[in-house]
Amino acid sequence: MSRFLKASLIAISILNVILIAGLGALRWPGHSLPAVTKEMSFRIPARPTFVLSDASSQNVEDIQMLREAALNVAEKITLLYPKDVDAICLLGKLHLRMGNPDGAIDLWKQLIEFRSDAVEPRIDLAFFEQKRGNHEQAATRFLEALERDSQRLDIYMPFVDSLLEIGKTEDAIVWLQKLLEHDPNDAKYWSRLGQAYEQSQQFPQAIMAFEEALCMDPFSRNAAIGLLSIYRSQKKEKLVTRLTEKIEFMDKTFPQIAPEDDRTDPDLVKARDLAVFAFMTALKVFEDNKDLANAAVVMERLLELVPDDTSLRKDLVSRYIRSQSSQNVVAFLEHQCAIVPQNAEAWLALGQYAMLRRDYDRANTSLRKFIELAPDNPTGYSLLSQVLMPKGRNSNEAVEFANKAVELAPTSAQYYVLATACYHHNDLTNAKKHFTKALELNPANVEAADALDMLENQP
Repeated sequence: MSRFLKASLIAISILNVILIAGLGALRWPGHSLPAVTKEMSFRIPARPTFVLSDASSQNVEDIQMLREAALNVAEKITLLYPKDVDAICLLGKLHLRMGNPDGAIDLWKQLIEFRSDAVEPRIDLAFFEQKRGNHEQAATRFLEALERDSQRLDIYMPFVDSLLEIGKTEDAIVWLQKLLEHDPNDAKYWSRLGQAYEQSQQFPQAIMAFEEALCMDPFSRNAAIGLLSIYRSQKKEKLVTRLTEKIEFMDKTFPQIAPEDDRTDPDLVKARDLAVFAFMTALKVFEDNKDLANAAVVMERLLELVPDDTSLRKDLVSRYIRSQSSQNVVAFLEHQCAIVPQNAEAWLALGQYAMLRRDYDRANTSLRKFIELAPDNPTGYSLLSQVLMPKGRNSNEAVEFANKAVELAPTSAQYYVLATACYHHNDLTNAKKHFTKALELNPANVEAADALDMLENQP
């Protein structure tokens, strides 16, 4: 089907929808609604009772501690910043996840009463109603949220799902068209549009949308199944055979394998995930309010709660370094090393920060500990070589460690460090040799080129 014909079908379909449903009835906002903020004094619900799904769990105390820590930080930011939407919604989410939906609903409704412009509590209520199967209420809440923020693309599809559940297919089509205006190349959106057209018995438009989805993603299973359903109803046997074979090929090539759950205690994992979510939200609230002291406390406490999460540790350490004074950072990084003494990354972070501060003794100690814990990582040897290069330290060892880094990772950057170590050791012959090698491996290594030029032009 030609692009022109496809465009014509879409245009005709949209016009029909406008005449049938009336876009005015959808109250699409031309701009944000004015905010009405009343004086806030929140009623914080009583904490939910701790109920464990696995009575045999050996981690009851840890789970309870994580839950209480999450509630503590959520209640703290609610009391400190009672006008902050993220703070109140976090507390609501925690109550919902911990089995107190009435408390969550009360918090969200209080926030809506106090902040008429608030989007997040309406979204939270919409998802809650949707999960309970109350799609009429869910659609109402989603629409209220979109009236206040039409750029919340993450709720378009859930909104469409609820509209289709209650039979408002024409409205769903309009919102899917809006979504495709934002991203016309997403196969999921085209496939969902095809399903909406099919549900409203607009089969030419449904076929067009499913075909568009398959153009964007040839392995869009939902689009292929949608087309198969239509062609089967139309008794187009050749097309039915072709699509059946296509779907069978997809299923063989990309089997739907459920991930294995190797968690020994799902309750503990859920409690950790919830605590991380609560603390990261609280961190955002404190940072948004320029409260760096409390932000630092949140980062430190979260690292104590989940010390083994490497990616989280890197993120929090990086944030802490950017936001705090050097004295606080050193104390913080040393504390992290004390909490997880076998975590190589903690020692690397301390060593790198000490280098930045030219605290070579602390850097020397930390990097040696990192090398002890991660002997196959060239980064430690390379950094330690640089610590040992300055005059009065140990240029001989600097060369040894740089050689080890090159042995583990013979890259242009490592040869540059080795050449520099040789230069500080007054071995100019090998310095030139290794600068040359660095340039061979990466002709764009400007530092190596400048250093080699300087050496070759020395009297």
